[in-house]
Amino acid sequence: MSDKPESGRNDPSGKEASFDFRPAKDDETIPLDSAFNRQNPGDGSLIGQVVAGHYEILEVIGEGGMSVVYRARHQHLNRQVAIKFLHGHLVNSRNNLERFKQEARSVSQLEHRGVVRVYDFGLFQGSRPYIVMDLLKGRSLSQLIRDTVAETGAALPPARALPIFIQIAEALAYTHNKGIVHRDLKPSNIIILDKPPGDTKEDEIRILDFGIAKLLPHAGTDGAALTQTGEVFGSPLYMSPEQCKGEKLDNRSDIYSMGCLMYETLTGKTPINGANMLEILYRHMNEMPKPMKGQVANLSGQLESLVFKTLAKDPRDRFQNMEGLVSALKDCVDQEQSWLGKILSAFNLYRSRRKRLQPAEQFAIFASFLALAATILSAGTALALYLYGNTGLALDTMPDWKLSIEDSAKSAPEDMLQKLSRSRLTSTLHHRLDDLRRMEKEGKLEQLTSDSNAEVQNAIRIARRLMQSSQSKDASELAYYAYRISLLENGGKSMLTVETAVIYTQALYNAREYTKALDSLKELFSTYLQISTKVGQHPTAVLCTLAGDCYFNLKDFEHAKMALSDARRFFELGDAHKEQMEGWEEEMSAFAYSRSGDVASIQKNFREATGYYQEAERRWQRVTTAHVAYNRALVLYKESVSLVKSGQLDSAESKANQLISYLNENKNNELVAKNRLNFLSSYAGTLREQGDWLASARRSIQIGLARLKDN
Repeated sequence: MSDKPESGRNDPSGKEASFDFRPAKDDETIPLDSAFNRQNPGDGSLIGQVVAGHYEILEVIGEGGMSVVYRARHQHLNRQVAIKFLHGHLVNSRNNLERFKQEARSVSQLEHRGVVRVYDFGLFQGSRPYIVMDLLKGRSLSQLIRDTVAETGAALPPARALPIFIQIAEALAYTHNKGIVHRDLKPSNIIILDKPPGDTKEDEIRILDFGIAKLLPHAGTDGAALTQTGEVFGSPLYMSPEQCKGEKLDNRSDIYSMGCLMYETLTGKTPINGANMLEILYRHMNEMPKPMKGQVANLSGQLESLVFKTLAKDPRDRFQNMEGLVSALKDCVDQEQSWLGKILSAFNLYRSRRKRLQPAEQFAIFASFLALAATILSAGTALALYLYGNTGLALDTMPDWKLSIEDSAKSAPEDMLQKLSRSRLTSTLHHRLDDLRRMEKEGKLEQLTSDSNAEVQNAIRIARRLMQSSQSKDASELAYYAYRISLLENGGKSMLTVETAVIYTQALYNAREYTKALDSLKELFSTYLQISTKVGQHPTAVLCTLAGDCYFNLKDFEHAKMALSDARRFFELGDAHKEQMEGWEEEMSAFAYSRSGDVASIQKNFREATGYYQEAERRWQRVTTAHVAYNRALVLYKESVSLVKSGQLDSAESKANQLISYLNENKNNELVAKNRLNFLSSYAGTLREQGDWLASARRSIQIGLARLKDN
């Protein structure tokens, strides 16, 4: 290898920085410069040398199991930085080089105030990997804990610790969403930045050392996991049970490590300890930490319950993502719990300190909860509230989406003169269509000397007015004659023919004649797709959406799925071409994703349904039609239900809380107010069906109280 420095900078253009490693097998030893083989990584032998042409190494500032960190100065910018080198005795392993490269690539993509910033990385003298980072002024969280214990005899008080926890969780939520799991989270990897004397602002943190970060697999990538299943990396005192077993990890492993960090920050002691590494690993897998109550002053049951939930042995019993943990931590800040909340915190703490409960155990706890609540309120009151709050609509009877295409304009009823005029026009068009069909059979259509376009356009206007007055069957009859006449006189590609066909289809759809509407749509599509460049992608998507909904109402879910897939594709094409959307097209685009979620839910593809509802939620926010408040509430409700049924209970509860806030904000909306408690009661029923009796009971009692208040 060349001795010339090679640098892979964090390119502001967004291109990935890279190492120039020569090909080597995983177990191949890479020959190093003899000077490196003689150097002890922490002996200061690199002091005075220049890295990447401008970083002058000044002194050693820290050393870990895999690396040594130096303070250095950028010679041209006169800015001090930290440079981290992999230990010389480790670099003869191809896997270690690849791990170090992975860390650099991973962290160089992160831009969050809670994560240390990486400026540069590469190979020094052709063989020794390095990373250039922010030089942080502060002390580690582990040092802060030791200093606080020495000064006060206790660890950090909850009031100071909570803002630190929230910042760490927010930063990790960001890295997890980028596909990066830290895998070595511990207090010594959290830096608390120094503050000027007298500064009373909250502590500010930075997370360090993504040295064994594991990139989560993303669609379209084929990166091999460098840390294979069966290998154990991390700090034993903070490792999740699945990490102790060498199993495949995801973001929930960091959540467990976060629990260990929170426990130590609040108590001054690690939650799990032992005489040796094997004993520690065994206890992480099989034993729960001691209760925190009695060790920490001013510790709420809510916060203790939260910490123990992160320390659950089974990943399914923890928070399922960092966003859920952030939300729960924020709820603990300056919030006085109600008596019901305190009861639930106690039960949640009890549940978290046990192994994952079977349904029978959950029911037993649920029964105990009702008994305790009944004792506090008075005999039978809690049970009555539970039953009263549990009287909502089933999911299959919940009101459906409300579309402006089906709205009545509440116009005045047709008077006698209008009915007579419409009847005459229908009769005229009927006779004209008979004449045209006869001429078609006789081959005389080319001899036409007059047209009926004025009557056709008049028919369209009247048909629209009829649909606004909820007389869709009459509108469909009139539109049918207008469409057939225009088809014979003007041809299928005429815009007037297309317009009449669309009106006819819409009238059939509004009249709930779904089979006839589908027949009309099939006939229309063959022509409509040929002229889509004239009318755009969004109108085509609307027709596909109508077809999908017709199939849905006919319970032909496979064809509904295909039609809605086409609808989403045409909407996305229109978006890509930057087509402007009319208000009704915005509504139909949100409806296409909403109905796609309904189809996926019926087919029990709940994770897929969640994705559709999330996109629908985003699109409903752009809609301004009459019933948008109701539809936005409905999509939040359905998203909550699909999250429960896919096992994402923390995310479901967060979404349900969002639904409650939205319902309260729109309590003056008549349709929202009418269905408010039905939404919440049905959600509670879904929790119960999935076996989460405690969450269901809490929701049901809250609803029971709300029903009493409303009455």
